[in-house]
Amino acid sequence: MITLNNFNTSKPSATHAWLIDIYSIRIQFSTNSEFVFNNLSKDFQLFTITDSAVIDAQVNISACLQSPLYERIPPVNAALHGPGLICYKDGNINYVTYSEGGLLIYDFKEERGELFSEDPFLLYEKTKLTILSRVGELLDQRGLHRIHAVAVARHDKALICLMPMEGGKTTTALNLLKKDPEIKILADDVCLIDRHGCIFPFMLRVGARDRDLIENIPSEFVMTIDRPKHGVKYFVDPAFFKDRLGEKMRLTHILIGQRAFRPGTEIRPLGKIKCFMPMIESGVFGLGLPQLLEFFVRGDFKMMAGRIGVILKRVFFCASLIGKAKTFTITIGRDKNASSEQILRLLKAAEVPHAA
Repeated sequence: MITLNNFNTSKPSATHAWLIDIYSIRIQFSTNSEFVFNNLSKDFQLFTITDSAVIDAQVNISACLQSPLYERIPPVNAALHGPGLICYKDGNINYVTYSEGGLLIYDFKEERGELFSEDPFLLYEKTKLTILSRVGELLDQRGLHRIHAVAVARHDKALICLMPMEGGKTTTALNLLKKDPEIKILADDVCLIDRHGCIFPFMLRVGARDRDLIENIPSEFVMTIDRPKHGVKYFVDPAFFKDRLGEKMRLTHILIGQRAFRPGTEIRPLGKIKCFMPMIESGVFGLGLPQLLEFFVRGDFKMMAGRIGVILKRVFFCASLIGKAKTFTITIGRDKNASSEQILRLLKAAEVPHAA
């Protein structure tokens, strides 16, 4: 098992640079931190471009392990105060200072971001969120929308399961893979779905807090990070899931998850109207999605009016998904492992002709 101590987290090394391509959104990334490079290259390894001839990129991001260059912030008033951050806006450029000791400068016109921090953890986390935030918005403009959910498939049936934070998405996904070799995983946390209702595979590195979930995973695919405030977390490389990764599939089932203080888990049909609000929260407002709040401070009234149009498009998108799929509620009890049993039973029943 790879541990945090295998990486140099304090001293900058030579600059590392590489390209990733997420459904035709190309991101050029560079950093002088070996820790940041190793972690991000593992996160996005299924989307890495190996063809050196490909040099064009829509997004350029650099992460520098050094003291933040606060002198680059112009004398402007704050546009946003958030937990642990202050965002200043000057035209197309956002300057975000983090209370933990970091700075993000992002030019939306040029799609170029620079991050600075002496804390390698903070630098890594904010850089990853910057990439996901920008890729998410650019994909959204192309009709590929994000929903905070786990997505799995079995044969010709594919489902997404929306669960609350700490609701057991990763536990459910890993247990499903263990229980049935016919199960394919499409996404662990963020689903990419187009207007036709097709789910696009989107697997990054998977994080788990329960050691039992990784006991059957070869150690070379697992990295352990122990942070004082957050505890131990195990990260599983996307390469481990490569043979179990599903192809683009049409959505057939939507599960809306909720927690209950009881032993077991139960799945019941859910009226489509009751499915609407949870889908709006996740698919329209992006609740639970890995993204930066500070990126919402954008432009003038004209741009804000344009975002209203995007919101309406997402509403119709969610309504369309609900109309195309069978909808259920899954009530998850204290035994999170039971949710995988119930989901597997639902998928198998859906494959039987005339199943209820």
